[in-house]
Amino acid sequence: MEEHSKNVMSDACQALNVMPFRTSEISFLTEYCHVMQPLARSLDILQVENKCFIDYLLPTLTSLETKLRQLRPQLKVAASLVDAVLQVLYFTVLIW
Repeated sequence: MEEHSKNVMSDACQALNVMPFRTSEISFLTEYCHVMQPLARSLDILQVENKCFIDYLLPTLTSLETKLRQLRPQLKVAASLVDAVLQVLYFTVLIW
């Protein structure tokens, strides 16, 4: 997570008079954002109503899988999140 984002989160916790995030929590949130970013982008591509055709589905899902597989070795805390997303992706494609 960017230093600016950490500062904003710290300021928000102070303003709300709550305990600041621990380092482990910030690490998880950072990794969570790294995992969810490719997923969110893929969903954005597939949810475009007037420009999305079936031709977009397989390349988008393949690209998502590749990005998540490349990201997985770098993760320390949220690796299981990648596993869960890939498992749902495989299950969904198999049913479809």
